Amino acid sequence: MRALPKLLLALTCLTPALGLTTGCGEPKADIANKQHYSGHHLNFDYPGNWKTSEESEGLGGTLTMTMIYVEAKGGNAMVIVQHFNEGLEVDYDELVSEFVNGMREAMPGIVNIQELDGGQREPIEREIDGKTREGRRIRYAPEIFGESVPHTVEAYFMEFEGEMVILYTQVPDEDRSKAEPGFNLILDSLTLGE
Repeated sequence: MRALPKLLLALTCLTPALGLTTGCGEPKADIANKQHYSGHHLNFDYPGNWKTSEESEGLGGTLTMTMIYVEAKGGNAMVIVQHFNEGLEVDYDELVSEFVNGMREAMPGIVNIQELDGGQREPIEREIDGKTREGRRIRYAPEIFGESVPHTVEAYFMEFEGEMVILYTQVPDEDRSKAEPGFNLILDSLTLGE
């Protein structure tokens, strides 16, 4: 297994940092008209009013990372699925600390990131693809011009068949009730290795 490169952590943080400072106006996840994603040994359903995009990057040797973005159209809800075609040695607590540091670095100078969890990332668990998966909950608030918008990120870690998947869900807390059904649809339908 390889160690997770720090550059990779910065890449992970850049995309969610782009639209994090706003809240409200989140469209309710349309789970009645679900769509399906299949690729990179991953399958999952996602809301009809969300969209997917992906990009891949070689990380040296045969190691490749594919990022699958699932985003609410016209909203801030986002799921990022990172697929690594090889297993990685990952310290989950270090990973989420680097995630927060990467967000700080990715934000423009006028945005301040406040940690709402005091740096204590809550361990969480969830059943995904028939197994209990470990994760972490990260609470923070981007602040711009004195306005603070609390956010929660949940990260889940999955290993299968010599590969690694890290899945992040993110939305402003005030919009969570509208996005949560979409997150649940993805997490409950996710299958690995097929």
